[in-house]
Amino acid sequence: MLKIHKGFNVLLYRKYKAQAKKVNNIIQKLQNAHPHKISDDIFLKNLLSHKSKLTRVAAAYFILSKYIHKSLFDVQITAVLAMLDGYFVDVKTGEGKTLIIGAYCLVVKKPVHVFTVNDYLAEEAIRQLGDMYQAFDLSFGVLTSQNLGEDFDMQKDIIYGTAASFAFQYIMQRFNRNLDYQLHIAVVDEADYVLIDNATSAFSVGVDDDSLIQYKHLDLVEFIEKIQNIFSKAVFLELNYDEVQAWANLENSLTNTIFINQALKFIDFSQDIQDKIIDLSKNGCLSPSEALAFMYGVANACYVYQKNIDYIVAEDDILLVDKHNGRTLPNSKHDIYLQLALLVKESCIKPSQTQTIGKIANQVYFLKYKEVIGLSGSLLPVQEELSKIFKTGVVAVPQNKTPVINKTYHFTKNKNDLLLQIVSRNINEKKASLIICKNDKDATNVSRFLSERGYENVLFNNTTATVSENTIISGAGESKKITISTLLFGRGTDIIPDDSTVLSVIIYEVFGCKRAEIQISGRTGRQGRAGDVHIFVSEDDEIFQYVDCKTKSKLNKNNYVSIIRRAISNIYGTNAQIRERSTYFAYYIDLIYEYYYQHIKDTTYDNWFLTQIDSLEQISFNLANKEESSRLIMKEAKKIIDTIQYYAMNHKGGIPCQI
Repeated sequence: MLKIHKGFNVLLYRKYKAQAKKVNNIIQKLQNAHPHKISDDIFLKNLLSHKSKLTRVAAAYFILSKYIHKSLFDVQITAVLAMLDGYFVDVKTGEGKTLIIGAYCLVVKKPVHVFTVNDYLAEEAIRQLGDMYQAFDLSFGVLTSQNLGEDFDMQKDIIYGTAASFAFQYIMQRFNRNLDYQLHIAVVDEADYVLIDNATSAFSVGVDDDSLIQYKHLDLVEFIEKIQNIFSKAVFLELNYDEVQAWANLENSLTNTIFINQALKFIDFSQDIQDKIIDLSKNGCLSPSEALAFMYGVANACYVYQKNIDYIVAEDDILLVDKHNGRTLPNSKHDIYLQLALLVKESCIKPSQTQTIGKIANQVYFLKYKEVIGLSGSLLPVQEELSKIFKTGVVAVPQNKTPVINKTYHFTKNKNDLLLQIVSRNINEKKASLIICKNDKDATNVSRFLSERGYENVLFNNTTATVSENTIISGAGESKKITISTLLFGRGTDIIPDDSTVLSVIIYEVFGCKRAEIQISGRTGRQGRAGDVHIFVSEDDEIFQYVDCKTKSKLNKNNYVSIIRRAISNIYGTNAQIRERSTYFAYYIDLIYEYYYQHIKDTTYDNWFLTQIDSLEQISFNLANKEESSRLIMKEAKKIIDTIQYYAMNHKGGIPCQI
């Protein structure tokens, strides 16, 4: 399959490269025939309305030259042409994706939502391109966490924002029954991160309402302590990779046992422990499914999720850390049971009393658009999955200037000693060092280690950042500078070294994703410059927990690279299955939301409906068979809607709580 995709990519690139050559010919002819008109807005507006796609792209070339003072490279023109035909484009870091997207928005003639990975990048794009859009009568806006709400005009021609901001706006307007815009085209920057890595993330919106405290009948702390007491008397059995993979088919008669693999985020329980939790719930007025959900939430909080690795504590709240880009997700929560258990574990204040009024899975939201395209420097490893979901392909374009990057893997028993050697050599050679760690905890430890040995460094992570991110990024390319971070600096950051300085990237531990390595390596060697990348590997790295025991036992300095590839393949396969299953059920849950808000206009029944939806979501967790689960979900959903319609038709008012 990989060879088929690679051959198809070559054919597509040749097609659009040939079209780009024709665009350049048009540009040359226009420059020769109309040297004074190519900077005239009226002339360029006429070109933008031309029926030929190639002529419109040529117009975009002149418009960007006039307003941004930058001309499109051939590879950028190639990317725009591929996007206009509905393809994703693999374009490497530093190749000017902002300009590519700007040119596309000028030419496409349809409303466009542009998705960025954070508010800053959305605002920066509009700062660069806003005057250009305005000059050509395109209405535009930036949707950020600061301006969400009913007053934002979602019918603008071009809107930039994060996926969370767009989803919030959609959920709110759907809930209020005033959805007044259509979802035409989504252009996604860092498309593999947004559409694949975050496929299972769910966007939810909650409103304050003291009357809707789902667990007001529970003494939360006391209930969780009772669960912990049951766990404290249990035996913990550590499973290896093979056992986790075969878990569904394993038979055991063990009692009072908790089965766990922390690296794989796996935990399960013997049947007698589950029975005890259900018995415990009866006094707390919980359903069996809610009790078991709390059981998993408390177990994960206590034994699987780690502070400053999986989450951080900030201002008496739990913030999830996105493992794919190292950033906290202040607007995202774990499932309610895990979230509550983490809050109690960290002795945080009682969570705000909110009612979720709607949610939508990330991938389900994007599937509502008529067309989804995007760019990234690491799309090729996930092109098959993207093609399957969004029914289109990936066009890979080469870099404008080939970088000169020296990449070296180091298999070592002592990473810190090796780190000192490389950092010392970098300083002697007047190189800048960028050290990327897997999590906030490791980054803090590495920074402390270097500081104690006299190597001044700048640390930027979620727990210790005191200087603005932009300030640190702007200084990270200075000669002899040592900067330490996580995947915070692994994607979407532009580190520009001084003219004579080489940026040396050090990956302190292998990530479980090839695309992470591609993105981190892309911090150096931009636009043909030299750079080097060092990747540290040791036999106790977490990555090796994702291979079978036989393979792991043979690990040595001669085969570790191939074993890493196998582990990454295993991780990707497992995550792909999780994404497929999660999105499958999320689609059905969203169908229910859509039907309810479209057909039930009386808000009297909203509270009861939302409570019932929470119980429906548990079905997908409790049944292994997808088809059986989906049928049951829709069957129960019909009962909910029928009940609401019965009470509405008979003017019976609100629905009694006991129903």
